[in-house]
Amino acid sequence: MVELKGYSYTIIPLRTAASTTLREQTIGRGLRLPYGRKTNDKKVDTLTIVAHDKFQEIIDEANKPDSLIKMKNIIEVNVDELAKDKEVVSGVSIWDQGFSQREEQIIQIENEKERQQATQQLQIEREIVEIIPTLNAEFKSVEELKGEEAKEVFIKKYTERILSQPQAELFAEEKIEKAKEMFTQVALQFIQHVIEIPRMVVQQKDETVSGFHDFDLDVIRINYQPVSEEILIKRLREQEDGISYIRGSGRIIPDRLDNLIVNELIHQPEIDYDHQAELLFKLASQTLQHFKSYLKTNDEVINVVQYNKREIARFIYAQMMEHFYCDTPSYEEVRVLPFVGLKEHNFSKYKADSVYLYTDTIAPTSSIPGKVFVGFKKSCHDKYKFHSKTEKDFAIILEGDDDVKKWMRPAEGQFEIWWAHNSRRYNPDFVVETDNCICLVETKMQKEMESEEVKEKTKAALHYCSYASRFAKENDKKEWKYILIPHEAVQFNMSFGILVNQFEVKQDETTSIEKSDLFFSDVVSDEEIKDGQRYVTHAPVYSLQAVATSFGEQRTPDVMGWKPIGGVFKLNKDMFIAKVVGKSMEPVIKDGSWCLFRPDQGGSRNGKIVLVESHLVSDPETMQSYTIKRYFSKKKSTEDVFRHTKIILSPDNKDFKDIVLEDVQEGDFRVVAEFVEVI
Repeated sequence: MVELKGYSYTIIPLRTAASTTLREQTIGRGLRLPYGRKTNDKKVDTLTIVAHDKFQEIIDEANKPDSLIKMKNIIEVNVDELAKDKEVVSGVSIWDQGFSQREEQIIQIENEKERQQATQQLQIEREIVEIIPTLNAEFKSVEELKGEEAKEVFIKKYTERILSQPQAELFAEEKIEKAKEMFTQVALQFIQHVIEIPRMVVQQKDETVSGFHDFDLDVIRINYQPVSEEILIKRLREQEDGISYIRGSGRIIPDRLDNLIVNELIHQPEIDYDHQAELLFKLASQTLQHFKSYLKTNDEVINVVQYNKREIARFIYAQMMEHFYCDTPSYEEVRVLPFVGLKEHNFSKYKADSVYLYTDTIAPTSSIPGKVFVGFKKSCHDKYKFHSKTEKDFAIILEGDDDVKKWMRPAEGQFEIWWAHNSRRYNPDFVVETDNCICLVETKMQKEMESEEVKEKTKAALHYCSYASRFAKENDKKEWKYILIPHEAVQFNMSFGILVNQFEVKQDETTSIEKSDLFFSDVVSDEEIKDGQRYVTHAPVYSLQAVATSFGEQRTPDVMGWKPIGGVFKLNKDMFIAKVVGKSMEPVIKDGSWCLFRPDQGGSRNGKIVLVESHLVSDPETMQSYTIKRYFSKKKSTEDVFRHTKIILSPDNKDFKDIVLEDVQEGDFRVVAEFVEVI
């Protein structure tokens, strides 16, 4: 790239930039105005790029009518906002919040002796909470803190702490005895308000494995012709290593042409001659064989290689990079300790700004990251900030879900999960505990779901969950799961259990993040869908839970997006797409499949696969009051009225049992939709 003051810029990349960010940065540098302003001279005010198609992709995107550049997106900085005074507030654990409240109450005690006693008791409780996390090397679970053995270990540590202070503690024995009496009660409070997060350091090993997969060179596009001897000698003299091939007025004929090509290739940073020599000489040999196939003499082959050796090496290198691999380092084995204390948050906010209830509506939503929220009942801290409306909505879902026992937004440093060659620490958005499992939860914009950063973080998080689950299994504790949720899926009518079923990332999915993410790759949001596409080329995507509840209440469920549909089925305004969770309908509908449905058509349903909602039903896999099964029924007519005497909801997978309903009354049972096909 040429960047000279007073001249227009021209960018001429000489090698492929694999990173989109690097290409954008390069173009950005070129867009700097040479004179600091536009000159109205088109040549000076225009950036010229001589490059490959990867740069062209960015230029094409920038030239779209709705691009940020065309829209003239400008971020305005409000100077008045910058001048506002800020303050730091802490998001502390629930027990620390209780300590602060009691401090305020103690100040109000008028009797000095009672005030001193209350102050001493509060101090001892704080010291107990400080020491409890250090007991994780002695016990396998926080539940063991309830026992006498834990009390004995604590008293030993507490006594050492009191007696090791520089100044002798007055009434030391009395404090130790008091701490012994209080320990169990304080431990129970600790257990009640903490999620049992194992302490471990998940970090990558030092080595990185990279190289090239074996392949055959595609030589169709390379067709060099020989040049005159005069031009060749001039070229060789210009090259840095030309002296090796020129003596006097003539030139030396090299003994091996493949050496010339390989010598150029090994200058590339990804190529390691010691490990890839066999592949390099194979590709060089295939190139030479191609030249020999259309050039008439060996001298012409030598001429072509000597004159074009660098271009030939670039041609081979470009194809090699298509077969390049770089395996991220594996993770070291870890030592797992059963629990840790909670780290506190430190937030900044404007002094004049309020602290908001998490249920408050904030407008504009872009201001949410600057707000501090309170009022939580199940959280492990008293205050939180949210990076987006999606995170705030997700917190509302957690607070209202009966299956969620506790949740938290971990503070910086709560987890030691390292990625990017141990240069960056991953902190999940949420940790959620239910009766059956503990989940690390990440919410991401759809366009970020397949990014390399998200994939690397996912791999690191899965290693953490793997170690934590292994430790949990050995000690009869809860399994750990990793949940990666696209923003569009966070809807108020979704339960946490449904989100777990749909968006859990399994250990064997590290190379390709949850199939649901690929499904969403071409989904259009409800705001962006065009009227001419609705129910014509695109069908709405709902959650099954939303469909099962909303349709019965005569209201439209919240749409997660619009999916383009191909195939022989003509869409109508009642069709929809939803994800089926569970194995009971395999092999027709595999677990996790996205399926097209249409509302119940009436008439005979026998043998059809249907979505059924009933308070009499409890699906064995999802534990919900709706299920997808093959429908069979027996009817009895009385005075021209049909009544179901028996309804059988039958799974195709015979590892599951039929759901049998007898003497079903009107209102007890509803067929919501009929299965059409797997998308």
